[in-house]
Amino acid sequence: MSQAVTFADMQPEVNLNGERSYPEKRLWAGVLYQAVHDAKALYKQATKSPKLLDNVRFVHEVKQLKRYFTDCSMEIGGLGFICLIIDTDAKRLGDWVLDEYFSDVLEVAI
Repeated sequence: MSQAVTFADMQPEVNLNGERSYPEKRLWAGVLYQAVHDAKALYKQATKSPKLLDNVRFVHEVKQLKRYFTDCSMEIGGLGFICLIIDTDAKRLGDWVLDEYFSDVLEVAI
């Protein structure tokens, strides 16, 4: 049986200047950036074409993304998990995304 890797086990890479870098943090920050980018893209699409709010697939995608930012899941890839790794407040970030992109146009879809 293999031993689980914890956040404390993450070893920094040291570049030529002696600066420490944590590739895992960059990876998960990129995943989170993409989720926020997706929320923004859905918002822009709904703003430009309100008829999308009648599209079942579009509404399903909006619901899934809203759930992601609401649940703060600690499962691998969940908002809570990622925010723990990158040292960010998951609730605060989730609330910001919901206020920014789900408060008016996309709220109709849900």
